Amino acid sequence: MASLEKTLLGNPAKLITCFVPAGDGLKLADRLYEAHELTGINVAHGRGASQRSSTIADEIDIVTVAVTLSEADEIFAFIYEAIEIETTPHRLMFQTALDTASSYVLPDLPGPQAE
Repeated sequence: MASLEKTLLGNPAKLITCFVPAGDGLKLADRLYEAHELTGINVAHGRGASQRSSTIADEIDIVTVAVTLSEADEIFAFIYEAIEIETTPHRLMFQTALDTASSYVLPDLPGPQAE
């Protein structure tokens, strides 16, 4: 897989968005990092309602990840399986085109200082 920092910045990309039950967003972000070394993952928390839900406002996590065009199908399929969208209720996902995106690049930080 090409380095995300080198390929995403300034190039067309895809934004994958999924809604999962509250508490599952960070788990999904961890799995995406472990399996694909993605760092451009955002997790937000909110409430949603639908006609199918028996409650007025379900708490949800909203996970978004920007990916290159070449890896979009692979990452979409990974998330599809990871959140068990076919067999588990209260999940939704979709992907949209981005004209451009910026990369999240973490700085090299020194390790803990010895005393």
